[in-house]
Amino acid sequence: PLVTVTDPAPAEARRLVAQAVEPSRLSDEDRLDLVTAASEVVTNAQQHGRPPVVLRIWPADDHVTVAIHDAGTVPTDPAVGLSRAEREPGGGGMGLWLAHLLCSQVTMRVDREGFEVRLTAMVDSADGEA
Repeated sequence: PLVTVTDPAPAEARRLVAQAVEPSRLSDEDRLDLVTAASEVVTNAQQHGRPPVVLRIWPADDHVTVAIHDAGTVPTDPAVGLSRAEREPGGGGMGLWLAHLLCSQVTMRVDREGFEVRLTAMVDSADGEA
């Protein structure tokens, strides 16, 4: 990864992802979407996981991948994030759902050290060569 940061605040995660996507060919909308999704997942890791929370970023010309890993366990619902949580406005619970809406790919995995969410934004093939 180009960037590796331990226990970033959501604002720091947004700043780092925004910097990392700048040289890519992602659209402005896709850049903002990835920044938003990364901030949401960092917030989730801090609220529901266990430290340390590690943010890693792999930028490329046609895609950017962001991984957020914490020492927690897998969510109890295997379909978490695949549908909108039924919550009161402001009640939270929308981070992974938003990530799935905003990113080209979202993967979740468990390893010996904890739980990881990977977010990838890719240049839309309809955009062609920019």
